[in-house]
Amino acid sequence: MHAASAAPARMRGRMVSRRTPTLLPTAPRGAPTAAPAQQQQQQRRATCHATAKVLFRLPYKTNHGEMVSMVGSDNVLGEWQQGRACRLRWSDGHVWAVEVELPTGVAIEYKYLVKQADGSSKWQGGENTKLTVPLEATKAEVLDHWRGGHAAVKVTETVEEQAPDAAPPAPPPGVAPQGAGGGAPAWVRVSMRIPCKAEYGDTVSIVGSDVQLGGWNPDCAKAMVWSTGHVWTAELELEPGAEVEYKYVLKGGNGNVRWQDGPNMALRVPDGALACEVLDHWKGGHSAVKVTEAVVAAAPPPSPPPSQQQQQQQH
Repeated sequence: MHAASAAPARMRGRMVSRRTPTLLPTAPRGAPTAAPAQQQQQQRRATCHATAKVLFRLPYKTNHGEMVSMVGSDNVLGEWQQGRACRLRWSDGHVWAVEVELPTGVAIEYKYLVKQADGSSKWQGGENTKLTVPLEATKAEVLDHWRGGHAAVKVTETVEEQAPDAAPPAPPPGVAPQGAGGGAPAWVRVSMRIPCKAEYGDTVSIVGSDVQLGGWNPDCAKAMVWSTGHVWTAELELEPGAEVEYKYVLKGGNGNVRWQDGPNMALRVPDGALACEVLDHWKGGHSAVKVTEAVVAAAPPPSPPPSQQQQQQQH
């Protein structure tokens, strides 16, 4: 094995089973530790599992020419081999994403790494991220952070919720698709808006307590888009009832950073909403939230016609 590799030690294509896997002395700081292959095989044999489509999302601001990948203990994630790592796709707001099919009910460990323009690799800091996809899931989303830790998993479809051969008709506009229990939507589309007159080359971002807002790390802040009238906008997906604190940041073309005045902005995502708009001001204060699309409860069934006895009583 080359000295520059950051992957765990191996022997003839198989993991070396140790209580605490040892990395090569030259492995970069933050490189992953590999779980013993024997333990993973026992988990797979002990669990009668299916698979689920899992969408991974990682907010991370990269430089031009850099790529983000993920590698981990499962075969789909390359079994800790960098050459087999899954590449993520960049999207607006510096959010990297990839969808893979993983077994349910099996403990998996993984890490992200950035391949830099000069060919070197930068590993995600901290311990390996741990994930077990719930057994009932057929689709799930994972929102990670560069600092690592336990994966935040949200099941978006279960075996019971899979569409039958003849799909039911779509609900009318404005009515949230609900299950038998009439559950609320998993996410609310939140449109953030703030008027801010900036100079040419300036950019405005949002940084805050939620992972989509960088977890208060300005380097991972949510970038906003300029529109006519010097109004900057950004789209978020937040859980109903979530409470988020945040601030706006103006980055000048010369690299200077100016934070929004006043205390942190505070937002509580409305319950029963599918979409909402937030209009803020640079002076700070309480967010003005307007629900633009709400969950509409299904109309109750019509009352049964009166019986003959009730009609006679009325006359």
